[in-house]
Amino acid sequence: QPGNDPGIVADAHARLARFLPVLDRQRQDRDYVVGPLTVVDFAIGPRFDRAPTLLKFDVAPYRNIAAWHERLRAKPYWSEA
Repeated sequence: QPGNDPGIVADAHARLARFLPVLDRQRQDRDYVVGPLTVVDFAIGPRFDRAPTLLKFDVAPYRNIAAWHERLRAKPYWSEA
């Protein structure tokens, strides 16, 4: 069956609604997930390159996440990875 399974998409949206606000609040006083740039940023960051399009959600309301992701994307090696 073509397309995305609606149940899986609904579950992903529920998880996003639960965890994006948490991640956004954590970004409030830090440039990166745990403070300095670490492997954690590189584990989570790439999901924000594709997930908003795939799951049809907008990260714009989460200003701290958007700013963090832009900091990652500004790294010269980000597009090479």
